[in-house]
Amino acid sequence: MEIPLDYTDIEDGRVSTGLTANASEGGIMTFIGKRVDVGTVLNLTLFFRLGFTFTAMETRSVIVWRDDLWKDYLDNYKYGLSFVKTKFSELQKLRELLRNSELQENLYGPPWHGIN
Repeated sequence: MEIPLDYTDIEDGRVSTGLTANASEGGIMTFIGKRVDVGTVLNLTLFFRLGFTFTAMETRSVIVWRDDLWKDYLDNYKYGLSFVKTKFSELQKLRELLRNSELQENLYGPPWHGIN
């Protein structure tokens, strides 16, 4: 599940972009082009489509792990972020997205289905 995102480091206030590779109700795995320390708190905005509507989910998260090996392959760092402050209405958007993604995979198989 690739979801574009904007993130703001709450200490310096600069907005940067990344790409979510995996999501759950508790957090996300993402690729970000710059090195950020584990423990850094970020404000996130995830952008996605629900049905025919383009929407965004806003949440505060903390970096819980970083994998530097991806920097050599994709010119990005791989991170695990845990949601620490999310409004109920924002969480509902994510739940609907996850439900829809699961439904699509059950109907059509995983994205690599049928590739030899």
